[in-house]
Amino acid sequence: MSFSFYYFKLLLLCHNSLSMIANQLKHSGEIVMKFLKTLLLGILICLTPLFAEDDILKKINDLKYQTGTISIGNKLATVRVPKGFKFLDAKQSQV
Repeated sequence: MSFSFYYFKLLLLCHNSLSMIANQLKHSGEIVMKFLKTLLLGILICLTPLFAEDDILKKINDLKYQTGTISIGNKLATVRVPKGFKFLDAKQSQV
């Protein structure tokens, strides 16, 4: 399952937990709800970069590295990529 699924489940669990706590503290409900909503928003903001990380990892895994002897352009130049190194052409390096 994707990270997004687990992220959504975590948010749903937090929301349900916060609602239960607020119901138990009815005497100061408005203040508690504002605090809990702020807390939930903080959690959301902290976890949001993890979505970007999934996108970045997908882009990295989709790159087509080249090794060995590589012709650049319309045979304008040849590059010999040493063992242990990888080469990205101009199009791939713009991703």
